[in-house]
Amino acid sequence: MCHPTVTLNVAQAIAAGGYRFNTHVEDLDLWWRIALTSDIRFIPETLVGYRQHATSVSQRNFEVQHLGTMYVQYLLISHLKGLRPLPYDDAVRQLSTLVDEKHLRFRGYLREANFCFVSNQKVKAIANLTLAFATSPSRFVRRALAEKITKRKIAVGESPKKFESMATALWPA
Repeated sequence: MCHPTVTLNVAQAIAAGGYRFNTHVEDLDLWWRIALTSDIRFIPETLVGYRQHATSVSQRNFEVQHLGTMYVQYLLISHLKGLRPLPYDDAVRQLSTLVDEKHLRFRGYLREANFCFVSNQKVKAIANLTLAFATSPSRFVRRALAEKITKRKIAVGESPKKFESMATALWPA
């Protein structure tokens, strides 16, 4: 969910504990906690325009945001399995070993290509698409097929199996 597109029930947000930390994904953390106790509705209309640019907070903090997203996913898995999560700094040290650097570079090139297309820098956009393709041809093709042909979105987040592979480090006894 894109944060500025949300209409928020303040009482439910407060009951869920509000924003807990600042990892550039604090909204994602809040949404899953609200979703555990309340319905979340999707309005299938474009009601908000969202401007992305190369100097945005999410772009400048892309890697930190990725680790923050992994931490939020780790918190959700911990909650669902009734396990006690590690504090942020300890968990992120462990989670950083799960980061697929190649995939992160791939996503970075695609983001940059989008920014360039929007600002009419077509040559730079094509260069970034080429770098994305060179970084991971299979991911590039899968994403293109999913988004352009089948109109499906690519799932965001890591496979829970990745977290389970490090269970003893992430959930010490």
